[in-house]
Amino acid sequence: MQTISAQLRFSATIGAALVLPFMLLELANRGINGAFPIPLFGLRCFLSTRVTLILTSIVRSVRARRSAMVSPLGLFCVLRA
Repeated sequence: MQTISAQLRFSATIGAALVLPFMLLELANRGINGAFPIPLFGLRCFLSTRVTLILTSIVRSVRARRSAMVSPLGLFCVLRA
């Protein structure tokens, strides 16, 4: 069983990898002089990390032959050991 920090690190890496191409496209379009929307990409990274945490929880439940809806609160509180 993975620890919370390992699970969060994995999800944050996947979330950052999903957002990184859009950050690079924004930098290429705006150039150096434009204001970079840091809060926008921070929120996108946070949300994609959260979705990844939820999906990994569902996949682990399915692999363990349990229903994903055995504990519906688990979908909202994914950071459990």
